[in-house]
Amino acid sequence: SYEEGLRCVRAARDRSGECRYLANLAICKQESGDLMTATLYCMAALELVKQTGDRTWEAHVWNVISETLASLGQISAAMQASEQARKLAHNSFQREIEVVALANLGQLYEMQDEAPDKSNRALDECNRACRIAEECKFQLGQSAARRNLGSLNIRKGRYALASKTLTKAMKLADSTQNVQLQQTICIELATALLLDD
Repeated sequence: SYEEGLRCVRAARDRSGECRYLANLAICKQESGDLMTATLYCMAALELVKQTGDRTWEAHVWNVISETLASLGQISAAMQASEQARKLAHNSFQREIEVVALANLGQLYEMQDEAPDKSNRALDECNRACRIAEECKFQLGQSAARRNLGSLNIRKGRYALASKTLTKAMKLADSTQNVQLQQTICIELATALLLDD
């Protein structure tokens, strides 16, 4: 388990390994709904990456922090964390991590406000995430970004376009066998199809 792995890398004084385990534990806790523990793991991981200077893992940790903050309803703080992840990933040429940050930003802009400029920014970020994911052949990231695009199109009343986008997202999710992503896309796709009659 990750807890056992964390104990081992701590005993070996492997700070980079400890950071990786903390980040993965934060994701696990976040997915199980234990947001307080996820936040604590994130803070500990962030402190370690600052000590080790590992920019790749720092960007990854900021993405996890963003997702945890969004789950807590702290949208503005989540956006700042995603922007930090995006900058770090872009500057260190970590394309997959940049895709996750952009997809998160798209979703956060959608959640933040109904104003047209926020909605357009959400579309822009999701489209950028799709382009980069396609270029670097990151199927999971492309699937998540297309799911977000589909959701945005549903909100804008473009149900046929949403169905088309979500169908592509589903094919990509099926190939990666990510069950959680498959489930969320199924719900969005069913909604788009129903609204499109």
